[in-house]
Amino acid sequence: MSSFSSWSEAGIDTKGRTTGSIKVKCPQCPPDRGNPRDTSLSVNLDLKVWNCHYCKFAGVIKNTLYGREKKPKRIYQKPSFIPAAPTETMVRWFKEKRGITLETLARFGISPIEKFTPLTGKKELHVAFPYKKNGEVVNVKSRFECRQQSGEKQKSFTLEKDCELPFYNIDAIQEQSVCVITEGEVDAITVFQEMDLPAISVPTGASKEDQKQKLECLDIDWEKFSEITTFVLATDNDSPGIALRIELARRLGKENCYYVEYPADCKDINEVLVKHGSAAVRQVFANYKPFPIEGIITVADMESEIDNLYENGYPKGESIGFPVFDTLLTFRPGEVTTITGIPGHGKSEFLDEILLKLTQKGWSHGIYSAETPPTIHFVKLAERYVGKKFYHPDAKQKMSLDEAKQAKDCINQHFYFINEQEVETSVDGLLAKAKELVQRKGIKSFVIDPYNCIDHRRPINMSETEYVSLVYSKLVKFALHHDVHVFLVAHPAKQSKDPQTGKYEVPTMYSISGSANFFNKTHNGLCVYRHMDQNLVVVYVQKVKFKFIGKLGFSAFEYDATNGRYSEKVP
Repeated sequence: MSSFSSWSEAGIDTKGRTTGSIKVKCPQCPPDRGNPRDTSLSVNLDLKVWNCHYCKFAGVIKNTLYGREKKPKRIYQKPSFIPAAPTETMVRWFKEKRGITLETLARFGISPIEKFTPLTGKKELHVAFPYKKNGEVVNVKSRFECRQQSGEKQKSFTLEKDCELPFYNIDAIQEQSVCVITEGEVDAITVFQEMDLPAISVPTGASKEDQKQKLECLDIDWEKFSEITTFVLATDNDSPGIALRIELARRLGKENCYYVEYPADCKDINEVLVKHGSAAVRQVFANYKPFPIEGIITVADMESEIDNLYENGYPKGESIGFPVFDTLLTFRPGEVTTITGIPGHGKSEFLDEILLKLTQKGWSHGIYSAETPPTIHFVKLAERYVGKKFYHPDAKQKMSLDEAKQAKDCINQHFYFINEQEVETSVDGLLAKAKELVQRKGIKSFVIDPYNCIDHRRPINMSETEYVSLVYSKLVKFALHHDVHVFLVAHPAKQSKDPQTGKYEVPTMYSISGSANFFNKTHNGLCVYRHMDQNLVVVYVQKVKFKFIGKLGFSAFEYDATNGRYSEKVP
């Protein structure tokens, strides 16, 4: 593994990103490679490591431990702060303008402090909000307000340089289970005064831009939140405040968060106190709301589907016209079916049979078939569709021009072949193209055949079992989201032969090379096994997730090699 001092030295363009995982062009790949535009370099920006899946160029940014920079513990300065009693002007302003009492000012140690003010060019009296952590003042925010000659009101807020920047009033949440988070110090002390709730405030307010930078206090104070089970977010009711609320919920977990709503004429909780009084503040918190959790559906959302189940029973999948097999498995959108079998036993052939049968039900298919060129795949489908050879020296034994035209029309209408020379063949790349086929062509199934021909881009720190699980998670999510049935063909590991019969053992989903997750995470699992000496193909249904779709069992078929058709042997 190579080491470099920077991304630029390694020749890697990170596209301005600093965190997460990305895929970019590899600077070491030869210029005459098959697809020079392919983004074959997987880069983990957090661990500062990378690996090229084409030329195997791998490296790390040096002076790191497993790619993560060793950073010395930061030493913070201590602020120079001497608390003082509030002046009469301060007391009057807080009481009249903010509804904050003298007792509350004393409780939070809010003091007057004299500082140079750029707004006026001289020393002025500021209001100081001491930031305490573990009982010690670690920073001070100073607030100054004045009017310019134009009559415009101006404010300034300053924090002490090189001092720690925790949440304001962070000590208040010690040994608490509920925490209110506000956008400003005055809002936090308002919540304490009116509700007697532990309230803290972000130190630098809200901004639409770069919320990560603005919430460094979360990293500083993370251990303080260990006992908090409920967060009530009381940020401002404007665009920056809502953006801050969303980011806080993302970081803290929406399932742990609630938010408040203010009267229409109020931007924050202190304004509610000033305009509407204490009772209105209590009403705001009495009506706090849970965050909606993405991906969660309630019974009310499913009412029509539930009523349909009550009236008509479980939904049925599509059958394909084989009486025995149809009792074992039917096909419906939103599921993944994995097909395995020994090479040469007819996995892809039987899948084509399924696909052609489903076209009779109006299904169209997106096909990634890496081992069969589209023209050859068309010929196989056409022969199966017509029941005759597409080409034969004896004209009497091949399909007519009219039959060939019918086959072309059907396949052109229902099958869409991915050109692997022009499409990124990673899982994400294939699913992106499948999504386009759903949108533009309305496909109801998508085929990946076979799994080992995908351009796999497994991160170097991920096991194969974890990677297979990730692939299936993506396939299942795609199938559900786009209402598509995904077929995945996967080869088993090398099979052993029975020493007495000389035949291969029947593979299972667990036989697929790589991971048990080929069985665990698929909805349905098939194995196609061919008895060469008997011209007999047995299709084993080895997994069915939902009992109303099918059941475990097997069905036997005769295979006609002249046209690729299957005929079921019915007992």
